[in-house]
Amino acid sequence: MALYLGMRAVLKTTDGGTEYEDARETVLGDFNADGIQDVVVLYTIEGSGGGNGYYRELSMFYGNGTSYDLQGSTSLEDAASSDLRITSDGLFAVKSLSLGPDDSNCCPSIETKSLFRFDGSKRPANTP
Repeated sequence: MALYLGMRAVLKTTDGGTEYEDARETVLGDFNADGIQDVVVLYTIEGSGGGNGYYRELSMFYGNGTSYDLQGSTSLEDAASSDLRITSDGLFAVKSLSLGPDDSNCCPSIETKSLFRFDGSKRPANTP
């Protein structure tokens, strides 16, 4: 998967899922210290397999000067809404609302914060 500079591509899956563009969050920076801008993207895919469900994905792309190349990705569980930030020590922080034991599917109420780091395995790793 490549992400091209200057294009606002909508992500689609092979099973019919489509990105909900309004929920996309990005953080730009030079994460591999090569002098070229990189990007971390938090996006939402809806309607996979013809259903009405969704899932959130956190992906790291390295810039190569003309496009971005996917380096790694991880799914976020129960992230109904979220906020993506980079911390002062280089971790990617995702604050989200998750469903509590008494919540309806429409109304998550439990705020959680997950920290991810980019490691040599080319996959953001959840860091406690």
